[in-house]
Amino acid sequence: MLKWKTNSTGHPSNPRREMPGRFTLIELLVVIAIIAILASMLLPALNSARSRAKATKCLGNLKQIGTGIIMYASDHGDYLPVHHNQTEIGWAQEVAPYLNLAMTTVRPPVYDCPEDEFFRTRIQDLANVKYTCTYLYNLHNGYRKAGSTYWVTQVRLHHIKYPSRYVTNGETQRAKDIFNWMSEAGETSRAMKIDMHKRNSNYLHADGSSGPMTIPYTEWINSALKDCDKYNPVFYPQASYPVM
Repeated sequence: MLKWKTNSTGHPSNPRREMPGRFTLIELLVVIAIIAILASMLLPALNSARSRAKATKCLGNLKQIGTGIIMYASDHGDYLPVHHNQTEIGWAQEVAPYLNLAMTTVRPPVYDCPEDEFFRTRIQDLANVKYTCTYLYNLHNGYRKAGSTYWVTQVRLHHIKYPSRYVTNGETQRAKDIFNWMSEAGETSRAMKIDMHKRNSNYLHADGSSGPMTIPYTEWINSALKDCDKYNPVFYPQASYPVM
């Protein structure tokens, strides 16, 4: 039962309340431990969200590049840009004007995946980027024979058998600029990176679409699968193992 005090006028004042005591050391340690546990539970979720955001940005980059490649083909007889031409102008430079990029532009982020630390931290202007960036170019889009001044092959968009499946660009795991699916197996310095975004990497297709694809490691390094129904439509324009 509350006891009321009276003031100088004889009227009752507020009831007396007990002031709470201070936290003990053990209570403080418990609170800190709870905060630490909550943080450890939230950090993986935050990291996962950050990785998903980077993967989404990467897909957007590839989509822009795909639009540039299709516009280039429209102006060049439906041909895809070759890996690099006789004057060492790379595909990325050929596509740049269609992305409103000038050769004096500082290394454009559109050519680098946010998850790719190697290329993202390099400062170059577009004139020196040439054909080296995160997004590997498929050799079968067009290439020049070593020691030759003419193109051995150059691909037209309407000649690609499955444009929604055929990969024009993948992602690189080191300072590589071109990939050849038939050469990935057995190589000590493979060009492709199949797990840029944890379990998969992003790819650009000939129809201008971009999306993730999972390639199991055991299949990536298996030379027997460099000519198979599963991957031929994905990495070869005619969906068949080419004679080179």
